[in-house]
Amino acid sequence: VSANPSIYDPVLIILFQHLIFILRYVSYKGYVTLEAVLEIWFQWSVISNFEAYLENNWTVPLAAMLMSLSHVMYFVAGAISICVGKRSNKEKLELDSETEPSQITNTRLSQNDSAMLAFEC
Repeated sequence: VSANPSIYDPVLIILFQHLIFILRYVSYKGYVTLEAVLEIWFQWSVISNFEAYLENNWTVPLAAMLMSLSHVMYFVAGAISICVGKRSNKEKLELDSETEPSQITNTRLSQNDSAMLAFEC
């Protein structure tokens, strides 16, 4: 695989997408907007560089197609969840300033929420 910008552009965009996930817990609307912009940029980059991928090894266009397909599926799933109004963490733990964590006994947490609470402690 030759090292050129057509290869690195989509990889850097994916890196940015993975780096901003923590924004989801700060500003959900900002996270969704930024993810949508990065996703459109990623798809544009893959489609516009596809001819350069064909000049490389056969694995490069295959990887580009699979990444593009998986990102489209993830994007559609996210759009559907926004339209339906449900987030991936259905029972979100919401703490206000007066509630102590020890007072919360009947709240069920998903694995992601438990991991985030363990990470924050």
